[in-house]
Amino acid sequence: APLGTSNGGDGEDGAVAGTLRVRIVRASGLRLTRQGKRPSPCLKLSISSFSASGASMEAPFSTKVWSKTQDPNFNEEFDASVNNALQSAIDVTVWDRSPHATTTSEGFLGECTFYLADLVPLSGQAITQDLVLRQGRKHPTSVPASGVVRLQLQ
Repeated sequence: APLGTSNGGDGEDGAVAGTLRVRIVRASGLRLTRQGKRPSPCLKLSISSFSASGASMEAPFSTKVWSKTQDPNFNEEFDASVNNALQSAIDVTVWDRSPHATTTSEGFLGECTFYLADLVPLSGQAITQDLVLRQGRKHPTSVPASGVVRLQLQ
């Protein structure tokens, strides 16, 4: 079932839970490697939850690797269980999997986060969201991130 209130009410007191269908459409404008070559990107996406009792993360979904492109058309879809959209986020990281990306800092292309609370008023509707990649908080690198990831969510 799409995201909805778990208590059957108006959602003010209840968790907004259900299944979120995510289509990873594409990335565009990814940065070149340090060697000036096109990356071989893949995207990892996970749903993280945060609350007063701590944080947790669902196992990540990974796309296939696209060879030597700054503009991969991933077009991959999956369903994710969400226990409480009001306290969850989609975390996206993009990685270069080419042979010359031998360290984490060389392979990291960027990250972005989308808070699912923004979807609650649109429950059941399909939306398209363009997310701008930024420097890594978890994977710091001296090379600036660039690019946009397009997701469709329902």
